[in-house]
Amino acid sequence: MDDYTILRSQVLLGFTYAKIQASLDEIKTKHPTRTDLINSMEETLEHIQEVKLSWNQFEQEFRAMRQNGYRTELINLELKEENNRIKAEINAIRF
Repeated sequence: MDDYTILRSQVLLGFTYAKIQASLDEIKTKHPTRTDLINSMEETLEHIQEVKLSWNQFEQEFRAMRQNGYRTELINLELKEENNRIKAEINAIRF
């Protein structure tokens, strides 16, 4: 997953939250007796907020794991380089 996809998902989730919040505010103003809609939309906003928090946690963990992967790859390359150097030294000693 690339940074663009992660950022786009966060923006879309925030935008969806804002649209529902705006609709909820309008319904509360124009139709305050429609508690069925109001309650349902408030519950949906709570669910979206929970998803936003989970997504943010996921993103942080993903970035940390990706950084660890890069570090591991760097260490692996350094060890391969050292291994090749040692092999060259052993071959030089043998001949």
